[in-house]
Amino acid sequence: AKRTLEFLQKALLLASLGAAVTMAGLISQLLSGAGFWCLIPTWGGIFVTCAGLGATTGLIQIVCNASVADETVRSFGTGLSQGINNFLGFAMGPLVPQVVMDFVIVLFRWDKSTALVAGFASVLSGTVIAAVCTTLALASFPAREGFQELLPAIAEESEQGSPVVGSRTGDPKA
Repeated sequence: AKRTLEFLQKALLLASLGAAVTMAGLISQLLSGAGFWCLIPTWGGIFVTCAGLGATTGLIQIVCNASVADETVRSFGTGLSQGINNFLGFAMGPLVPQVVMDFVIVLFRWDKSTALVAGFASVLSGTVIAAVCTTLALASFPAREGFQELLPAIAEESEQGSPVVGSRTGDPKA
């Protein structure tokens, strides 16, 4: 699980880098009003962001499921994590950017093109938030006591000589 978290961290940091490059391209387009040369970093950043995020989707679900100790609540945990993913995904899609755009238009009296960049920045901020959360999870990984018991691994024979977890025969030596 630690290797999975390390991979997630690297992929999300890559996506965050892509988001930063995208924002640099959009802001340079907004400030300079230059032609299509600003599209190169913008589209390149979008490509890197999508590549980084695309590499994380299934692994996040696997880490969430593997960290549930009690199998009776694993389906509840799966449903809860999918519900949160869907809620945040739907919120980061149309809702949050529109609220941000309306907010900056009304409060700061920005024009629509600047507000559009602010809305897009709110969407891209989700990659940075995910990278920070993954980094914090990875930093707390060694400090979590008993976490190794939750990982799907071959259990060792206990001191009492009880069978190995996952053994078909019940023989501790199997």
